[in-house]
Amino acid sequence: SDDELNSQISFVEQKVHFFDNSLEYNLKYFKPDATKEELEAAIEKAGFKEDVAKMVGGMSFNIGWDGNNLSGGQKQRLALARAFLCDKPIVIMDEPTTGLDQELSLKVMKAVKEMAKEKTVIMVTHNPTEIALVDRVVMIKEGQIVADGSPYDLARSNMMGNVLSKEGIENNEKLYEKTIKGDNPYKQVNELFKEEEERVLSDLERKEKRRLLEQNKEAYIKARKGAISKKRANREFEY
Repeated sequence: SDDELNSQISFVEQKVHFFDNSLEYNLKYFKPDATKEELEAAIEKAGFKEDVAKMVGGMSFNIGWDGNNLSGGQKQRLALARAFLCDKPIVIMDEPTTGLDQELSLKVMKAVKEMAKEKTVIMVTHNPTEIALVDRVVMIKEGQIVADGSPYDLARSNMMGNVLSKEGIENNEKLYEKTIKGDNPYKQVNELFKEEEERVLSDLERKEKRRLLEQNKEAYIKARKGAISKKRANREFEY
């Protein structure tokens, strides 16, 4: 029934509404019996833990009328923390990063991707960066599905024109990695080389290696030269 289906869904609106009360009150509004451990886990999953730690009073911090004491990014991550806390298997989000700058948008996307490890997340968006970072894109025009596939599938079919190109997807993925994860391609490639020397890589690790080598050729060459130099030095030492 509709009621049964709706009971399995959390909805995060484009304009999230908050109460002139504490962080804890706003979090527990939809789950009054939430434990301290559950609150902390939801905040951490939403990427909101560091922000809360800096607020006077922590969970007791008053966020103001409609959350006016929070930044746009903090409001969105608080809304995500609510969704984590409610723990419904389906989460529908309407334009979750509207009005946020690029860095904050990517931080919110990190929390969304974390949520998608455990739940089905359906995101309504026109943002090319968000589209590039999801697993599956369903394009709707005049109420009808006109395309359905991975971001790369839609880029190859040219269904979205300049909004979603192969190069655009790759650039957005790199920007996400750099902004959010702080990944160092040279370090990643080096770690894979080291793992390969010690044991046989799994299929997933080999796939990741290919991806890294294709996207970071300079890092691969540098790491490869370093590995060769290290082997030569070891041999000379042995002699």
